Amino acid sequence: SAGYGQIALGEWQPWPAFEQAPPGANGFVSLANWAPARHDPTDGDYATLVKYGKLGEALASAGNPHKHPLLLLTAGSRFRDAQPRPWYGRLVERIAVSAEAPVVQYAYALAVPCRIE
Repeated sequence: SAGYGQIALGEWQPWPAFEQAPPGANGFVSLANWAPARHDPTDGDYATLVKYGKLGEALASAGNPHKHPLLLLTAGSRFRDAQPRPWYGRLVERIAVSAEAPVVQYAYALAVPCRIE
């Protein structure tokens, strides 16, 4: 990926298994790496990774091209939540080393409801 967010969807087929949460759903599994928001659940099983991002285009050649390291929870993380939502995470601001650069990091994850024993 070049980071431009451009995709082409040829055909869409809904999968009925995701239309509603399984009976007794009390948690979720994340489908992407993400940074928890202040009110996201904290009881769960997860691994972490550190993302070392770089700026692109004009910002890359205007000084320091690096972003601050960002600690993320990995895809596949599992958390308890009495009422699972479709997504979790947040937009991380002030991520560029250069304070003047208006750079943010998208750190949301789609979530699949699950039942945790």
